[in-house]
Amino acid sequence: MNYSDLVKKINKLFEKKKLSGETLLSELDYDSLKILEILAFADKYFPKLNLDANKLYECKKVKDLIKLFNVDR
Repeated sequence: MNYSDLVKKINKLFEKKKLSGETLLSELDYDSLKILEILAFADKYFPKLNLDANKLYECKKVKDLIKLFNVDR
């Protein structure tokens, strides 16, 4: 998956048309259920990525979340 596709999928996960990398996750529906959704998404589209839930909790902005997926721009 390329960067553009990842951004589209994250927009869809948060049910938004367009998120900025600077968007604070605290302004979105970012809770334990959303983190479970993101982990399921990662398992489906990035099966070799060992995404840790603790790292998801540490994310403050959308760009922090995107960085966890190690996708080049």
